[in-house]
Amino acid sequence: MLEYTQVEEIGSLVDNARQVFDSNVLLTVQNRLNQLRNLYYVLLDHQTQFEDALSKDFNRSRFETSRLELAQLFGEILYVMQHLESWSKPQKVDYLPLSFGTTYSTVEKIPLGVILIIAPFNYPIVLSLSPIIGAIAAGNTVVFKPSELTPNCSTLLTEVLQSCFDYPIVSVVNGGITETQKLLEPKFDKIMFTGSGHVGKIVSKAAAEHLTPVILELGGKSPCFLTSNCKTTKIKALLSRIIWSSFVNSGQTCVAVDYLLVHESIYSTVVQESTKILKEFYCNITEKSDFTHLIDRKSFKRTMTTLQRTKGKKISFGVSHEDTNFIPPTLICDVSWDDETMQSENFAPILPIIKYSSLEDVVSEVKTKHDTPLACYIFSEDPQEQRYILNNLRSGGVCINETMMHVGLYTAPFGGIGDSGYGNYHGKWSFDSFSHSRTVLKQPLWAEFLIKARYPPYTRKNRATLELLDKGVVWFDRSGNVPSRRSYLTKVIGYCGLMVTIAAALIGKLVF
Repeated sequence: MLEYTQVEEIGSLVDNARQVFDSNVLLTVQNRLNQLRNLYYVLLDHQTQFEDALSKDFNRSRFETSRLELAQLFGEILYVMQHLESWSKPQKVDYLPLSFGTTYSTVEKIPLGVILIIAPFNYPIVLSLSPIIGAIAAGNTVVFKPSELTPNCSTLLTEVLQSCFDYPIVSVVNGGITETQKLLEPKFDKIMFTGSGHVGKIVSKAAAEHLTPVILELGGKSPCFLTSNCKTTKIKALLSRIIWSSFVNSGQTCVAVDYLLVHESIYSTVVQESTKILKEFYCNITEKSDFTHLIDRKSFKRTMTTLQRTKGKKISFGVSHEDTNFIPPTLICDVSWDDETMQSENFAPILPIIKYSSLEDVVSEVKTKHDTPLACYIFSEDPQEQRYILNNLRSGGVCINETMMHVGLYTAPFGGIGDSGYGNYHGKWSFDSFSHSRTVLKQPLWAEFLIKARYPPYTRKNRATLELLDKGVVWFDRSGNVPSRRSYLTKVIGYCGLMVTIAAALIGKLVF
């Protein structure tokens, strides 16, 4: 059983995290690297224990735990450690307006302070530790709330995080709704929440009381387009990628293919081939197979209700088992937009398939009913079709002729838009999200004779001087298209003008 944190202790845990941050133990890059090193090796030493824990929690496939969680974390830690020193260096401002010509300006990254990270159950290792990696890399301390729905994994995470660091830089709060509500009362410097939109709103409201910024990683119904111009000679490869995405982790993936949109010209072929692949992947599947189960009885009953109410044709090769929350992967063909499966994110091993005739119409339907999904998948060999979908449907991320793999790319940002959340993380984007970019400007005292025109009394001469210093080179007319770049002549004239202005300012011979 997971040992819940005493509610009355939560406030002091947050206070302690603040004190540790104020002690500057993570001020140096070297100390941050040392803590990330410790985390890397403790994960390496506990791989089997994490696989065991999630197998107990919801029959999580060991293969999925290894490949979809631990492998990504090892890669991300190494990547962050390799680049952390360069990310942390102050960056010189590369362009200075003439009026700032005597200054030296840099942008430095400073930690935000104490970060609250609330993690979900579906990928409880990577969705916990990936943001923690970024928070530590940026020099913050962390208060971490793992999911109570995966008690074995959360217990192991608690033990690992409380023992592997040289300083108490990560505090863990375990519990359910009561503990989470209490945890949202103190002020944090940033909150990251991964989960449902409903809870995301609660977190955002609590954060707003302290003007605390929030990263929300939510979900939604991620569509997959299979157009008439997809490569039908590779139909098995295409559908294998789609079916894997829909049913890995028993469909409990925020970027899973939630529903499939198939052009009418290839619809029958897609259904036929999808059935073959489903049988190949999951033939005679049972609750004892190497297949992840739904997280709890509530999810099981919700999904069974959806399967009972759908009007589509169901195709599966197994039988549900209530005692273990097992539901076999199920295709649902001939689905309409008002079907039970199309009302909200399924988050279960079911894949509705909808036939369409016009790409423009189906994109419009997606925007109307399920706009701003966390992911969008396009299977088409036609660049114009790809671009049409990209231009007309906003989404957190996109894969073309692939599914879900963008999430594992820790060298690129991952995040939602609109109803699927806001903010990015992974790799450098995590470092940036948990840092503040602070401008530091240095002005030499010898420059006083150049800048004193800004002081009272305000005169016409001083105003003219400052306006001349601030005036830039305009390379566009009042009408017509703005040129993408200035011509060589414009550049020469501009540079000459700047030099003349500088010279005039320095020798005090401005003419008015």
